[in-house]
Amino acid sequence: MKILIVGAGQVGFNIAARLVAEGHDVVLIERDESILGRATEGLDIQGLRGHGARPRVLEEAGIAEADMIVAVTDSDEVNMVACLNAAILGRSDVIKIARVRDESYLDARIFGDHRVAIDLAINPEKVSADKILGVLGYPEVNEVVDFADGRLKLLGLTVQATSPLAGMRFFDLGQRFKGSDLLIAALHRDHKVIIPRGPDVVLPGDDAFLVARAEEVETVLRLAGVQVAPVHRVMIAGGTKIGRLIAHDLTRRGLKPKIIEPDPRLARWIAEEIPDAVVLNGR
Repeated sequence: MKILIVGAGQVGFNIAARLVAEGHDVVLIERDESILGRATEGLDIQGLRGHGARPRVLEEAGIAEADMIVAVTDSDEVNMVACLNAAILGRSDVIKIARVRDESYLDARIFGDHRVAIDLAINPEKVSADKILGVLGYPEVNEVVDFADGRLKLLGLTVQATSPLAGMRFFDLGQRFKGSDLLIAALHRDHKVIIPRGPDVVLPGDDAFLVARAEEVETVLRLAGVQVAPVHRVMIAGGTKIGRLIAHDLTRRGLKPKIIEPDPRLARWIAEEIPDAVVLNGR
C-alpha cells in the first residue's frame, strides 16, 4: 500500500517505522525540517517538507495514488483538513485516519453519518481511558476490546496453572461452557499466534483471547476461573485528561471517584467540571 503520514513526531515516526517494516510505501510529510530529517534518517521512506493540509503538498506527496492517509500532527484542525483535502484530491476509496484530541470535534452529529471525510478519528486519551475502564473489575484480564458497538468483547488474559482452561482440549470447551457463546479466537504462545483447532490444548502461560457477548462477560470469566471483583471505590492520582475521562465515566456508573491533584487551580476546576467526584488538592 502507498500510505501518506502527516506529522513526523513520535506518533508519526512510530507508525512510519511499523509500516515500512511491513513493506508498505510510505511518504512522511512534516513542516519542521529538523524533525523530518531525524525521522527519515533511519527509515527507508520518502520525506517531504511542507504543510500536510495544503492541497499542493498532498499532491506532491502522491495523494492521487495513495491507499491511505494518516494525519497525526499536534493540531486537530490540520489533521481534519488534511483528510478532507485527501477525500477531494485522492481516490474515492482512500482511507482517511486523523488524530483528534478535542472531544468537541467528535460530536456524533458531525461524524455519526459520515458528514466529515474521515474514516477513523482517534482520540489517544480516550483510547487510554477506555483501556483502563475496560479492565476495571477484572484484575486478571490484560485487555478488553469492544466490537459491534460494544455488544461483543474480546478479552485477553494469561492462562494460569490453576485455571479450568489449562490442559483442556478445544474439543471439550463446548461441554465446559455449555449454554454460553464463548469463543477462544486465538492463543499466543512462544511468540506465535495460534488459531486453535479441536485437538489443540490450552497450556498454562498461554495468552488466550476470548470473545463473548457483553452481557455474558462476567459469567464467561468465572467459568474460565478468572476473578471478577465488583468496583465500589476508585482513586485517581492526577487530574490529567485521561484521569478526568475515567472520572466522568465512573460518575455515570453511579460511583464517586476520588481525584488527587497537586495543582490547586486545576483541582478547583475539576471539582466544578465533575461535581459528583471528590477532588482533593495534594500529592
